[in-house]
Amino acid sequence: MASWSAWQLPENPGVWESRDWVLESALPKGRPGKGVFGADPINGDCNANLQNGIIRLESPVINAPATMVSDYKLAFYHNVSTEFLWDGLNIKYKLNNGNWSILPQSAFLVNAYNASLNTSVQGNDNPMQGEPAFTGSDEGGYSGSWATSVVDLASLGFNENESIQFRFEVGTDGCNGAVGWYIDEIYVYSCSTALSVDSFSFLDENLTVTPNPSNGLFTLNNSKNIELEAVKIYDINGRIIKTIILNSSVTQQNIKLTDVASGVYFVKVTSAFNSKTFKLIKN
Repeated sequence: MASWSAWQLPENPGVWESRDWVLESALPKGRPGKGVFGADPINGDCNANLQNGIIRLESPVINAPATMVSDYKLAFYHNVSTEFLWDGLNIKYKLNNGNWSILPQSAFLVNAYNASLNTSVQGNDNPMQGEPAFTGSDEGGYSGSWATSVVDLASLGFNENESIQFRFEVGTDGCNGAVGWYIDEIYVYSCSTALSVDSFSFLDENLTVTPNPSNGLFTLNNSKNIELEAVKIYDINGRIIKTIILNSSVTQQNIKLTDVASGVYFVKVTSAFNSKTFKLIKN
């Protein structure tokens, strides 16, 4: 998270219970590796102890090169559990040197915001009141499920020779809460290039996958014999299509994707404590 910035923006600083985005290793649903977490804590009393505010995680600036590419997308794998309609989570973006705007629901290709938060007229003192957001949790439960959301950045005007930046925000009202927002991986990519791939828990930079792109035969190169546990291959919608269990340190591991369609896939390599994710292109 060294290149990312985090802020706390309380409406009532005098009683605000400090909380910030953190790197979290105990991910819900037994998910391996690490992710970032922004809390939606159960606190406040909606009277004198008002906990309404925003915690913000801001990305570095992401630049698109002059490659004649115009199909850039944002994808992120996340788990949501908030107080339904009162607390919520959304993303703001800034294109080039423009103003910050809410990432619109219309830009999502997969898993868009599921509701708009209650407004101030409805009694909501959340500073994100009325905004479209991810809100609530699994039906009949208190926790969320992991899912991938995909956003068409071209629809926002992000193309070659331009820059974009994101803010992931958790907004809370004056009291109550749930769990919060876990995010494991964030990608900005096109079908031909990856501009940003963050898993927030990179292994040392001695793992590579070659050749890439390829016709479906890839090799994971482990130059320092790191003790690895598993390789998981995901499609663009976050579905696991193949798992390879690694029982010992290996210098090379074949990854065969000849039986899947051409396109973009993500390979997550895990050790006991960390993970690294690669974007693969199968021709």
